[in-house]
This record gives sequence, structure tokens and C-alpha cells, in this order.
Amino acid sequence: MPPAPPVTLAAPAPAPGQPRGVSPWPWLLTSLALAGVLAGSFWAYQNLQLPGAPQEPPACCEVRYAVRGGEVPVRLRVLEAPPLLTVDPQQAEGTAPGTMQLPGPGEYRIRVSADGYAPQTISVTVPRSLPVTIGLE
Repeated sequence: MPPAPPVTLAAPAPAPGQPRGVSPWPWLLTSLALAGVLAGSFWAYQNLQLPGAPQEPPACCEVRYAVRGGEVPVRLRVLEAPPLLTVDPQQAEGTAPGTMQLPGPGEYRIRVSADGYAPQTISVTVPRSLPVTIGLE
């Protein structure tokens, strides 16, 4: 008896010029699903906040300061900011007369000091349209 030909489980290779049997649909659907997940994640990150998470306040609150009663430069320093707002070091200090940019609305405690005068602490509520007048005594 002649030997039997070996059994192969692989599919025969397609002849040259004949299209392969691979459909582009699984790759297309997978790519679209991945794009949708990425777009949804980006939207959720931009628009949803966790409960209790600090919110980014809008840029706000330029406060003008005027000085009455002295010709010396006045130094200003933020001691307390409203809850959930943080004041970066560049915003925490300023001079009067002049302006100070604060990060959000609310009540701030400001330390006022000038050479030759006793330091003061003032409360400033922003936003405000009128300047804060500092009286040196």
C-alpha cells in the first residue's frame, strides 16, 4: 500500500492576485469604538467634577488700592482667601497705590504695611468697582 499523504490543517494560500478573505469591518468598528471612548473620556474630564472637589474659579477680581495720608510705598499681602480658593505666591503680594489680581470672588484678609506706620489688617470683598482706600495713621 502506498503511504498516505500528510494531513495539513492550514488553509491553502490564495493564488497571487486573488484577494484575501480578511474583512476590514472588525478593524473599522474597533477603531470607531476606541475613538468614541477617547472622546467621551475627554468630555467627561472637561465637564464633570467629583463631589467635594475644588472648582477652578474663573479669572476674576482686580482690586484697585489708593493710599491716603502718606507718600511711602505700601506693601499688601493676602493672609486669608475664601474657602476652596488658593492664592499663588505671585497673587499674594502687591503694592499700593496700584492693583492686585485675586483669583476669585469672596472676602479676603489683607495685611497692609508701610515703613514708619503700624501694620494693619483689612477685609476686602471682591468683586468691587470702587478702589480700596488705605489710610495711613
